[in-house]
Amino acid sequence: MKFIYARFVREQAGQALILVLILLVLGSLTIIPALAHVGTALKTGVKYENKTNALYTADAGMEDGLWRIKYDSMGPDYDIYDFNTVFQYQTDPVNNMAADITIQNVWLPSDVTLEELGLTPADARSIVDAEKLVVTGTSGAIPGQPYRIKIEFTPAAGDNLTIKSIGVWLPQGFNYVDASSSLEADGPSTPYYASPVVTSNGGGETVVWSYTAPYPLLVEFPWVDAQAPTMTANVSFSYTPPADHPNQLPTAIAWVTTAMDPTCLNLNDVPIAWDTDTRIYKITSSAGDTVIEAYSSKSELRQMGDAMAGDYVAIGNSLMLDKSSPWNIRDTLLSSSFTTVTSIPSDADVLFAYLYWSGFQKVFNTLLSDTADNLNNWSVTYGASSVTSVPITDGDISGTWNNPPFWDDLDEIVPDDVDYMTGTTNTGGYNLFIFNPFSVPE
Repeated sequence: MKFIYARFVREQAGQALILVLILLVLGSLTIIPALAHVGTALKTGVKYENKTNALYTADAGMEDGLWRIKYDSMGPDYDIYDFNTVFQYQTDPVNNMAADITIQNVWLPSDVTLEELGLTPADARSIVDAEKLVVTGTSGAIPGQPYRIKIEFTPAAGDNLTIKSIGVWLPQGFNYVDASSSLEADGPSTPYYASPVVTSNGGGETVVWSYTAPYPLLVEFPWVDAQAPTMTANVSFSYTPPADHPNQLPTAIAWVTTAMDPTCLNLNDVPIAWDTDTRIYKITSSAGDTVIEAYSSKSELRQMGDAMAGDYVAIGNSLMLDKSSPWNIRDTLLSSSFTTVTSIPSDADVLFAYLYWSGFQKVFNTLLSDTADNLNNWSVTYGASSVTSVPITDGDISGTWNNPPFWDDLDEIVPDDVDYMTGTTNTGGYNLFIFNPFSVPE
């Protein structure tokens, strides 16, 4: 039996080597793809990390551009009336890379450009700053109310302005309601009648009412007073808001192009005017292979040389009433009070409301009491506060003070007498104040 077992063991010699070789073959077949997969995963991870860093850097650059627009930090070369130049700069490194930013003013009037009118950015600035022709637009304060374009023209002697076109750009989601403008309300027989052309532009849509020669005079538009120092024309139309924001008001931009009547000898120095209260910007931010493009708007009141047409109403009330003696002190605190505004016209829009208030604290102790017959009484301590005359007085209200530094009060019992201000000594007279040399900055 022992012999048989030993023989059996001898016949199994070398079988482990076969198993090892099989495992080596299987390992060689799997290790190469596994290593390739690991290498691919590492490369993919690096690319994903780089892409993520680039995306975050570009996003940070976009936020930086928006911040510069909001706070007017575009640099000395930026001009709000330059619609061709692309303003470029680079951010500080973020995620070990910098973002390249470009910002450009967007020109939205679709039927004309400043170049076609032969105007430079300086010319455009001069037109706006002169305020001879001013265009503004407002959607009011109540959603759904018509949008109104206001054209104000202050003519020089001999001016006779004609209108070539009136346009407005509506932002994304807002749409013009067909045949809703006041220019179409009275029919084709009126000189100002025009049917608009609606096109897509700048992510929104533009609505342009154009005229052909001979162009209608501004004074032919409804309700324009030709005798007024500043002639005003109003154009209104209806719009539909975005379906998902039914109460949103449009940040639109209106414009008008003009010409002087051929019988007028004056040159047309205001061939165009637009609503400069709203500006649109195109911003791009790139980092690595990632590029982000966005549009942003900024609305602010223009800097004008005189008052704007408008009005305000001031009202007030109090939570304190005087209901008991003494009758010159408000002694009753109310939980609420109200007032009614009745002087706002029915066709006016309330754009802003401001609330101002003042506080009141009831104090039971007397803080300061002085009969003004003796300045020695003017030294009172109340809680942690104190009121003390400077310098310490000697009870004299006219004449010299005998306590150093011998300053005195004003003695005007006799107006403009020779000693109306006695000196800094206890014997009267005057003294000179001596200053060290100093300079005033320009």
